[in-house]
Amino acid sequence: MVTAADDFEEYDRELPMKYDHVKVEIDQDIRNSPYHIDSSVDGLGDVILDKAPDGDSGIKALSKLSIDVDWQISAEQRTHMCYLHGVKIINRTVFTLPLWDFPEDTSQTDMEKWDSFIESANMYQAENRKIILRHLDNFKTELENIRPTRKCDELRKKINDMGGAHLQASANEINALALETNYGKDYKSLDYPDFYSNRPEQMSETVTEETAKNNEAKDSRGKVNRSDRKRK
Repeated sequence: MVTAADDFEEYDRELPMKYDHVKVEIDQDIRNSPYHIDSSVDGLGDVILDKAPDGDSGIKALSKLSIDVDWQISAEQRTHMCYLHGVKIINRTVFTLPLWDFPEDTSQTDMEKWDSFIESANMYQAENRKIILRHLDNFKTELENIRPTRKCDELRKKINDMGGAHLQASANEINALALETNYGKDYKSLDYPDFYSNRPEQMSETVTEETAKNNEAKDSRGKVNRSDRKRK
C-alpha cells in the first residue's frame, strides 16, 4: 500500500533540478539628491556641516549613498510542489552630495579643488554601487537556477536566505573598500578643498538590515546605507 507520505517522499526525489521559465528582473532607480551650499570659501566647512545630512550614527555626512533593496516573490502552491513564477528585485539608490554655488570672487584654484572633491565622491560611490549591482546580478543568477521545493514556505525561506547572504556580502565588501582607502579619502590622489583636507574626518559608515516577510507580494527587504565623508 502506497501512502500519501510515501508519494511525497518519492516526488521529493524526483523534483526537477530547476524551474522552467522563471522570470527574474532587477528594477533600478538611481537618483541624485544634492543640497545647495551658499557660502564663501572661508565659511564652506561650517555651512556644509550645518546642511549636510545626518549619517546613520548621528554623525554628519558630507555625502551619503543610501541603497534600499527589496525582492518580491510570485509563487503558487501546487499539489506536490511550490511553483515559482518569478522574482522582482528592486534597487532604490539615492546619492546625496553638496552643490556649491561659487561666489564671484572664488579663485580658480578653489573651484578646481572643489571639483576634485566632488569627482572623488562620485567615483568612490560608483565603486560602492558596482559592488551592490554585482551581488544583485549573482542573486539573480541563483534565483534563475534555484532548486524547487515542495512547500512555498520552504521556497520563500530559501530565497530570503540567499538574498540576505548577498546583502551581507556586499556590506562586507563595502566596509573592506572603506578600510583600504581610508574611508574613501585615499581612493584617488586628488587635491581637496582646504576645509576638507585640514580637518579630521570620520569618513564612512555602513549599516545593513534585513527582515523576512512570509507573504506572496513582498517577502524580504534589505537595506545597505552607505555614508561617507563624515564630520565629527
